[in-house]
Amino acid sequence: MIRHFSEYKDIHAGTPVVVIGNGFSLEDVPVEWLNSHATIAMNSFYKLPGLCPDYWALEGAGHLKKEKDRETRYPHMDKAGLVLVNRRFVQYFEHFSNVRSVDYIDYRGSKKTDFSYSPLEIHGTTNSVMFFCLQLAYYLGGNPTLVVGLDHRFDGEKYHFYDEEGDFHVGPEGDFSAWADRAEESYKLCANVFKAHNRTLLNLTPGTACKAIPLGNLEDWA
Repeated sequence: MIRHFSEYKDIHAGTPVVVIGNGFSLEDVPVEWLNSHATIAMNSFYKLPGLCPDYWALEGAGHLKKEKDRETRYPHMDKAGLVLVNRRFVQYFEHFSNVRSVDYIDYRGSKKTDFSYSPLEIHGTTNSVMFFCLQLAYYLGGNPTLVVGLDHRFDGEKYHFYDEEGDFHVGPEGDFSAWADRAEESYKLCANVFKAHNRTLLNLTPGTACKAIPLGNLEDWA
């Protein structure tokens, strides 16, 4: 039985929560280590064999607009504990018992996700599902919150840990540099909130280009 949102507040208080990005370095993160923690994954996590996250953020509209992309995710719904689906597309997932609707990422007005917790009710603009996942980790009480797979750069072959299919998609423009700059601003907002409330937030991604989140060493944790 899926709890009401309020029942998830601080459910992981004082324990590590790992937020899993889709950067190419994720290939080098031990899946066994990930599965031994409370984890929040996003979008195409299922392409990493054996990964079974506690929370799956299906927030990115670009991954849900096409019927074939939605149906591609159906066979993997049972790999995650709770699946949080962009409310504009949740009707396509309502037949799964572990699905909940969340508001889409748009902080240019008064909109916020159902998991909003007052320190993170930020009325700026963000374009990254990672922002939502960091917000969720804060709401769940994760301390420390550890981030992996947040490369934010091109390794000469790809951006993601999986092979790109078709045109690379980041935001409405498809411009990675512009997307990354805006995403970086939103991560900085999150980092400031974690710091102000004495909560640890660390990016464990080796060689990351993201400078907004304090760095940690993956080997120290894994």
